[in-house]
Amino acid sequence: MKYKDENGNWIDIHVKAIDNEPLACTKIYFGTTEPNGYKFANGQELSRTEYAELFKVIGTNYGSGDGSTTFNLPNMNGRVPVGLNVNQEWFNTLGKTGGSTELQEHSHIQTVGGFPSVDGNANGSTEAYGYRITSLDVETSKVNMTLPTGSGNTGNLQPYITVNYIIKVKNLATLPPNAELIDENGTPSDTNTYNANAINELVKDVYSTKEQQIGTWLGKPLYRKTLQFTDTVDSATALAKPHGISNVDTIWIDTSNSFLKSGNSTFPLPQVCYYGSFTDRVGVHVDIENINMYSESGWGSNWLKIVTLNYTKTTDEEV
Repeated sequence: MKYKDENGNWIDIHVKAIDNEPLACTKIYFGTTEPNGYKFANGQELSRTEYAELFKVIGTNYGSGDGSTTFNLPNMNGRVPVGLNVNQEWFNTLGKTGGSTELQEHSHIQTVGGFPSVDGNANGSTEAYGYRITSLDVETSKVNMTLPTGSGNTGNLQPYITVNYIIKVKNLATLPPNAELIDENGTPSDTNTYNANAINELVKDVYSTKEQQIGTWLGKPLYRKTLQFTDTVDSATALAKPHGISNVDTIWIDTSNSFLKSGNSTFPLPQVCYYGSFTDRVGVHVDIENINMYSESGWGSNWLKIVTLNYTKTTDEEV
């Protein structure tokens, strides 16, 4: 956004932009204090009013708080996340928890085959002093063995590191990259960002003898300029006062901010009745070159004429 100051300089105003990370986004965080806009995902309760935008996103999926005014954040303490799977009973609902912190006692059955048995007959004469095997049968029977795992707190953990999980709870305004927050206004900048006080000063409803861009009118930039002059308006004679505005497209008098001033008194334009006199006829109009002023009785140089003009330019395109 740009603003034209009273010296005619265009000033860049970098308004803080909202970061684009969605609410309820969760991250691994190695810090020990909650960063701005985030809370630890430890199941804590938050106000449904103060964090209304977040509540719209996660609702009571991770806890209903006190049931009316608060809600819970997800509790990631000692847990790992798993993706939602509506076709899997264990993982089919957001916020569902499960698992066990220890390995339960159980048994394994092991089947072993191939144990041989030997069956033989020894035949020989009485003179024989030994045995010989003439036949051998091998039986491959099976043996079942039950191996208990034991009892007590038994875990099976992969290598791990303990961290914090943080969840985004509020949108924050951020500075443009490499920007600094500054108090001064009037200095053009492509990177720095004015703070709220500086912006308030820049966007005040300024009336100046220098051209000001004040908005848009029918799709074109709208400008304002206030002229002050003491030129004499002779009796029953029109004064053509050049306003010095170039490339005028449409121009008109801001009658709410145009008047005559004499001493401590002011009188509105274009119709003037002063000090009880109803006899002076006054006319004021503007064209692309001049402010045209007429007074039946005339105004001397002791009258300060203040005329505020609003206008568009031929050099601007409709937006």
